[in-house]
Amino acid sequence: MKNFFRFLFVIIVIALIILFCALLFEKSLTEKTVDITVIKIEKIKSEEGDAYFLVYTKNEIFENRDHYFHNKNNSKEINSKLEPKGKYRVKVVGFNFHTKLPLFLEHRNIIGMVETKSYYEKEPFEK
Repeated sequence: MKNFFRFLFVIIVIALIILFCALLFEKSLTEKTVDITVIKIEKIKSEEGDAYFLVYTKNEIFENRDHYFHNKNNSKEINSKLEPKGKYRVKVVGFNFHTKLPLFLEHRNIIGMVETKSYYEKEPFEK
């Protein structure tokens, strides 16, 4: 029985170390550049009182949130550049677990704008 608890303790310590490393190195492990077409942007108030944005696209929902481990504090600046129906190339980080896990964001986080393909595809002028 003593060996079982020792083994269990070692497994828990290893799991915590892996979790902590995943948090610290999430940005460098998961950073990708993706092309998105914004469908809708929604402003959300978190339980802590901070505001962040959900960016809805055809295939995925992204977060635009200031995050310490992502070294990001420009969510309002990025949100001011995003428009519905606009096509963008953005840098995203994070794991997409499709569920909320403690310490991790629920959706991948937009950390920067790489290129704007088009701001606003406007309807043609009608006479």
